[in-house]
Amino acid sequence: MKNDIESQLSVYASAFDKLVDTGKYPVYDEEDVLMAYLVTVFEDCLGTQWWSDEILRDLLKNSVLEFFSILLSCFQQIEQRMEIERQYMYAILNAQDIERKEGLWGKVSDYLKGQYSQYELNVDGYNSLLKLDEFDKDILFQKICDEWSLAYRKKILEEKQRYLNSSKIQFENSVGRSNMKDYRMVSRYRTISIKYKELKEIVSCMGREKEQAEELDTLIKQYIPETLSASVAHSDIHGVEEGNDLQALMPTEVALLAEFATEDLFFMKYAMRQLQLFSSRSDSVRKKQESQTKRREPRQIKGPMIVAIDTSGSMSGKAESIAKALLLEITQMAKKQHRKCFLLSFSVRAQALDTAHSGNWKKVREFMVSHFSGGTDGEEMLKTALHTLTQENYLMADVLIISDFEFDFCCKPTESRIRKEQERGVRFYGLQIGNGVNVYEELLDKVWRLDLWH
Repeated sequence: MKNDIESQLSVYASAFDKLVDTGKYPVYDEEDVLMAYLVTVFEDCLGTQWWSDEILRDLLKNSVLEFFSILLSCFQQIEQRMEIERQYMYAILNAQDIERKEGLWGKVSDYLKGQYSQYELNVDGYNSLLKLDEFDKDILFQKICDEWSLAYRKKILEEKQRYLNSSKIQFENSVGRSNMKDYRMVSRYRTISIKYKELKEIVSCMGREKEQAEELDTLIKQYIPETLSASVAHSDIHGVEEGNDLQALMPTEVALLAEFATEDLFFMKYAMRQLQLFSSRSDSVRKKQESQTKRREPRQIKGPMIVAIDTSGSMSGKAESIAKALLLEITQMAKKQHRKCFLLSFSVRAQALDTAHSGNWKKVREFMVSHFSGGTDGEEMLKTALHTLTQENYLMADVLIISDFEFDFCCKPTESRIRKEQERGVRFYGLQIGNGVNVYEELLDKVWRLDLWH
């Protein structure tokens, strides 16, 4: 159920983005009441500040999707409540004999009379027809289920629409107040992001806008021809030999390729080096040279990201603001690029949250307004990050640690696991806020420093 809601929210998020980027309305089924409402929101906001201001527009999207997340949970409850009807309908249609169909219909018909009017589903009328034995009952039950299916879907649609109508008034009244409050918060952190050029560089690096030259780190060897043997001149021919030099083939061997029936014979002789070749006095030999080149580790161009933020007391104040500002910038980039962004906050116990997920803005907001306090458990944070890297959605992720790094170096097993992930192409970055000694300097792929005293 949770995965289904997340999947549906992703559809609405994409539709919202498409409306913003192209102005094109999504094509949707008439039973999709939420998509219809999303189009209404778009039309109401078009040409207003809500649409022209990027921050307000993004906050509106977050609010709508958060609202939809609640509605989708309620819609699932409506569908579950009516699931028994769908199961009976399916069982009747797929029953192998009439007696079984009649038995199932007898069990559910009284229930249906209490759910539908005779204009929606005439249960008594169908019961009368079933007693007459004048109709093909297979066809009659097909007719019953067709009409029942229409009434069933209409009832679900009406309940969803009724719930949306009763909920949207409260949502629309509250969204303006809450979004303006969030607007001030986001704007303040955006100002901080602009102030520190290092934050922009980190976002660019995490975004993989361009791979760094130092990431060309794996040495491979390949053998390539330095010179190719020249075609054999007539003056050099002095006999026939066997081999697989295609430049010296005799015409009889070339003829094998002209017929489908003899094509396999040609390739077999080629593999076994038994093709008939003109032999030459020339001793020209294909020379091979060993070349060394570097290749990138296999990394997704715009893969997932893991951001670990130190929320201990030593990070309170200015450091906390910088960390939150950077998180918002990375989250915004992840949303635009349709990437996952996994937040780990580690003070006493690491907690995880996908900040780029359409329905998680409420939890992100709670994190942004919370205050950092407590101690630091860097070991658990690193273990949680490493565990996350084993999950399907976070394979080959970039990992960023935002901290003052005032915690001990990790244990040997954790260090070993980090190095193995680095060998696979995972990058571990760090933003050190403060000028203390960083014992992770050599382990991480790159560390940026912000000295708050300058």
